[in-house]
Parts: sequence; C-alpha cells; structure tokens
Amino acid sequence: RLMAAVDAAFDGIDVLLTANTMDPPCRIDDTAAHVRTQPRQARCPFNLTGHPALAMMCGLSRDRLPLSLQFVGRNHDEATLMRVAAGYERAAGWHLQHPIP
Repeated sequence: RLMAAVDAAFDGIDVLLTANTMDPPCRIDDTAAHVRTQPRQARCPFNLTGHPALAMMCGLSRDRLPLSLQFVGRNHDEATLMRVAAGYERAAGWHLQHPIP
C-alpha cells in the first residue's frame, strides 16, 4: 500500500520535493542528538518503497550547519532525478557555501 501511495503521488509530476529531516542539524560528534533525531528523518518511506531519493544542501542553520532537502524520483527513473538535482544545484549555488569546519 505504501508503494502504491507513493506511486500515486507521482501522477502528473516527475519529482517530489520533500524535507530530509524534521529537526535542525546537529554536530556530527553529538551522539545523543543523532540518537534523538534519527527516528524523525524523512528518508524512511523511500527506503521502504525503493523510490530513488537524493538529499542536497539547501541552506545553513544559524549555527552554520548544513540544512537539506530531498528530491524523490519515480521508480527506475534515476536519470530524471539526477537532472533535476543538478539543475537545482546550479541554480541555488549552495554547493559553494561552506558550513563550519
């Protein structure tokens, strides 16, 4: 049912734009924050359905940690997903910004 629901979401569109996580980013060395936020990541549905998904930077938090969004493609249409992501990357320019070291 989940696969059918996601497939139905693609009726008339090529790529979904979704959140990548429901929480602000945390430092990579903050194990407690990772444990707390892991269940709230938005990648789980697409891990289950097998739809190709790609997370990309879409900004920086107040603490200069990277924020991200997620593009999701139709099953077996990774080429379209990659073209959309490449277009977003060129237009948005976030790949030129650097989070804190």
